[in-house]
Amino acid sequence: MNNPQIKISRISGNLSSSNEEKYHNVFLLKENIDEFLIDNKVFNFAESSVIFVNQQFNWQLNCKENQSIKGFILSISDSVFNLPGFKNLFISQINHFNTNEIPFITPSPGIAVRIDAILEMMDELIGSPLNNKEEGIYSLLNAFFIYCDGQCNIKSSLNSLNKNSKSSLVHKYKKLILEHLTEWHQTKEYAEKLNVTEKYLNECTKKVLNVSAKSLILEQLIMKSRRALKFSDNSVKEISYNLGFTSSDYFCAFFKTHTGETPTQCRNL
Repeated sequence: MNNPQIKISRISGNLSSSNEEKYHNVFLLKENIDEFLIDNKVFNFAESSVIFVNQQFNWQLNCKENQSIKGFILSISDSVFNLPGFKNLFISQINHFNTNEIPFITPSPGIAVRIDAILEMMDELIGSPLNNKEEGIYSLLNAFFIYCDGQCNIKSSLNSLNKNSKSSLVHKYKKLILEHLTEWHQTKEYAEKLNVTEKYLNECTKKVLNVSAKSLILEQLIMKSRRALKFSDNSVKEISYNLGFTSSDYFCAFFKTHTGETPTQCRNL
């Protein structure tokens, strides 16, 4: 890529920001972190955290003695977030790179593996001579953010948001989905917990994310269903009950309706 909008590099030792280049940075830190300083303040993050640091901050990573930090740093220019594929992501909507906070997520183990694989592929593709690689890089970046987006447990304090804003409500809604997905499958249950009407909750998600409130529940149910079918030995019946379905028949019908395949077909692909 000429004048690259996206750069990626493996972290293999002590590292600090450069005053010459201004990028927003996303860190995937896996292990051996001794100290992470941002504007000379020490921050502590769990292993496999994904940290969003906007271009205004100076930062420094220090590794543990006689060890190498494992992870990636993804550097992204402002212009990337104006591309159509990125505008409607929740991470974009709450302006992760336009805040004085240091937002981060701690992905579940299964998602952390996928995020790591996406960054591995991006690293390989950026350094390759392949034709049309730019399209592939943007697709992988979009997939990376979609996985981050779906984790719902973004830890920013939301001080930068109006607490009565629609964005703030949608943030709380997505966190509740993660916490109560196996109990509540209906938007009405979440609306009651948030002390708003179901109609208003739907209005907010459409305004902020351009999708319905119900679709966010369905998205998580389908993602968790696929993950369980592909990466666990649990029976379809066990998976259905673990996800809060009243019967395996109901789960199979739900899965078929929303994916076009049966749970067994998904597992065997």
